Amino acid sequence: MPYVVAQFTALLLVAWPWSGQWPSPLVLLGWLPSLGLALWSLWCNPPGNFRIRPVPHPKGRLVCTGPYRHIRHPMYASLLLFALGCVLGYLSLATLVSALLLAGVLWAKAHREEQGLLSQFPAYQDYRASTGLFLPPGLRRRRDR
Repeated sequence: MPYVVAQFTALLLVAWPWSGQWPSPLVLLGWLPSLGLALWSLWCNPPGNFRIRPVPHPKGRLVCTGPYRHIRHPMYASLLLFALGCVLGYLSLATLVSALLLAGVLWAKAHREEQGLLSQFPAYQDYRASTGLFLPPGLRRRRDR
């Protein structure tokens, strides 16, 4: 539960209008792709197959289609795109720091979740080797394993 509380606290801080002003239209550079990736992820991995806590659903199945074909945690990636939109839209140090906090929480949550996925799904090791944590393999410099 601490991961979930930290995640939602960081999201609230990222979206908070620290300057008291509406974000610039640049916010759409992160928000629109974020929404698209989140909806695509939910289409391929519907609620009931996963949990909000970083523990795999005991009766869940390993999804390797759609965005999961390239990214192991596309829902987390969609939150990071949302945060990027907030950073671009608000252009404040507080939003940047909040986005970095969110990234750290999501990274820790993903790595905690992966331990359970490795033990629950024997095929996860091979899947993990061929996909990126938050970015497709071609967009990252080094392995995130």
